[in-house]
Amino acid sequence: MALDKIRFESLTDKIKLDAQPELFIRLVPDKVNKTLSIIDSGIGMTKADLVNNLGTIARSGIKEFMEALQAGANVSMIGQFDVGFYSAYLVTEKVIVTTKHNDDEQYIWESQVGGSFTVTRDVNGEQLGRGTKIILFLKEDQLEYLEEKRINDLVNKHSEFIRCLIYLWTEKTTEKEISDDEDDEPKKKEEGNVEDVDEEKETKSKKKKIKESLTNDWEEHLAVKHFSVEGQLEFKAILFVPKRALFDLFDIRKKMNNIKLYVRRVFIMDNCEELIPEYLGFVKGVVDSDDLPLNISREMLQQNKILKVIRKNLVTKCIEMFNEIAENKEDYNKFYKAFSNNLKLGIHEDSQNRAKLVDLLRYHSTKSGDELTSLKDYFTRMKEGQKDIYYITSESKKAVENSPFLEKLKKKGYEVLFMVDAIDEYAVG
Repeated sequence: MALDKIRFESLTDKIKLDAQPELFIRLVPDKVNKTLSIIDSGIGMTKADLVNNLGTIARSGIKEFMEALQAGANVSMIGQFDVGFYSAYLVTEKVIVTTKHNDDEQYIWESQVGGSFTVTRDVNGEQLGRGTKIILFLKEDQLEYLEEKRINDLVNKHSEFIRCLIYLWTEKTTEKEISDDEDDEPKKKEEGNVEDVDEEKETKSKKKKIKESLTNDWEEHLAVKHFSVEGQLEFKAILFVPKRALFDLFDIRKKMNNIKLYVRRVFIMDNCEELIPEYLGFVKGVVDSDDLPLNISREMLQQNKILKVIRKNLVTKCIEMFNEIAENKEDYNKFYKAFSNNLKLGIHEDSQNRAKLVDLLRYHSTKSGDELTSLKDYFTRMKEGQKDIYYITSESKKAVENSPFLEKLKKKGYEVLFMVDAIDEYAVG
């Protein structure tokens, strides 16, 4: 990200920020001219950068991408072609990029859909000081991107955790009654106001909004785990366990969208099934990685080794969080009532973590009374010489308590676990 680059360079050379001390992104919709301007005070580009980064269509992948679109491919596969900047042509007829780097003059790059481009030195235009200004000339059927609500929604969705401030230029109209004498006075031209889209994350209202956007749940979460992984792979994550299970938790027609994937704080997707196994679908949260490309597609994610490492770490952290919940008996009873079937599904599907998940299981037994018992506790009560775990399955606790098969084991003093959920036999098998 251009702003991160200049911020990094300024750590060792503060003069780098002299041309424009503030780090920002500004969005300026112009309905009259049908343009959307995106201005940042980042590192900018030299003339060579413009030619190398924006000037070669083959390098950007746009040619292959447009050919794929014409052949009926879905727009969601954009990341396969490393299109990046050229995705702007999905909504525009022409793009003008004005940019200023500390080590070069200010230049203008201009291109239309056809593919040709020009790079000229900007001697008459507004001087940026440092940074880049992109002007998108929108197509007639894409003018929705000039609407304040549409822009706000996109910024809040994709740039919720961007560290710099994002400003949106908006027009506000106010009505005022005037007397006849005032009617002859010259009217002041109405000016636009700059509205700060990215509010301070520390405020309570913003925190509430972030949590609701992640969990779609008005209730307080049962547990939360915030962590970062460093080394050859770096990413940050925050995971939530809700207090209750959704009624459609095991609806196979519904796709999971509980873990949101960000790359360098930019939102990528909210239904990344590759991030977490199905049995942990109730866990909600955010993953932010610096190692994935910003324009990665769903097809590339499925083959990405980085994502597999992230998934392994997320599963480990989830199990750690469940064990932390288990330290509080009351909280764990709530958790187990809501999500025990998920744990049992995991025992069947996740052979790598099966032993850890088994420790989280709880059952009623012939000796536990109204309380649930763990397998570890069961082992401590096993009779001397007992080599097997005894269990009985049925549709309810009452049914197994009255089962005639228990009498012989009870007389011998063996403890028997009650497995009364349909998935119990599936997990044991």
